[in-house]
Amino acid sequence: MLVSIAIGSGGGMLIGDKLSETTSQHCDISAVFSHSALLSFTIAGQQADYNQSVKHEMYIIHETSDIVVIATRNSKNRKTGNSVQIWIMDARMHPTESRKGPDADNQCNGCEFASKQGCYVNDNPLGAMWGAYQRGSYKYLSMGTREWYDFFSVPYVRFGAYGNPSHIPLEMVYDIAKLAKRITGYFHDWHSMPAPLAKLYGRYFMASTNNKNVEYAKNLGLRTFTVSETPLVNDIECLADSKGLSCAECGLCDGNYRRSSLPSIWINPHGYQKRKAMEAMA
Repeated sequence: MLVSIAIGSGGGMLIGDKLSETTSQHCDISAVFSHSALLSFTIAGQQADYNQSVKHEMYIIHETSDIVVIATRNSKNRKTGNSVQIWIMDARMHPTESRKGPDADNQCNGCEFASKQGCYVNDNPLGAMWGAYQRGSYKYLSMGTREWYDFFSVPYVRFGAYGNPSHIPLEMVYDIAKLAKRITGYFHDWHSMPAPLAKLYGRYFMASTNNKNVEYAKNLGLRTFTVSETPLVNDIECLADSKGLSCAECGLCDGNYRRSSLPSIWINPHGYQKRKAMEAMA
């Protein structure tokens, strides 16, 4: 199935079923939405018909001695919308412990808001998820299986509901991206990896930046997502704040997956640790 997206005649971009007038970028991004015929949806936002081979709502999709990657489905997050969400967690210790100090670099390597220095992710869902993982409650989902195909053939996948998605192997990122209608993701360690690798992850994810390193990231050819108290020239404000769109409706934060000329994004400090985030940026 090939679904195309319309470009507004007034120069705006039709994102989901709503028109954004914040950018005059004109592009053909229909290739992003190439899907299996097993996934039934309309661009107007009707609910997808999931194939019955999917037996669970949560799976382990990748695991090392240090990191576990868990995919969950049917999010109640109002900002992101209904989605598959991918969580990257420390496999060795409870989130309340791993977030206290330098160990946060394990799952959140490169993020200036890690170690509770402004992170907007609440401990509660992380603790429940980690506990279920330790009890062996989650099944493994293998790439290339029919159930994998059906699980990720959805309207929207959010890479990194918690943690750094650069922990996910690139071949796995590619496979998920080609199945989903929309993807979003942000990687924090782009500045500490070789530039060619950063560009490969930047194919799918936004570089998380601040006012000090945003231009450096752009010079590498990365699209950026910057937490800032002031607007950035040539960037647009996150459409969740400026237009009330959910991430599932918008989908602009997909790196260079659609087209590198799409605008970069900035957002005000947010979340329950907003004050700490502002201090971390000072």
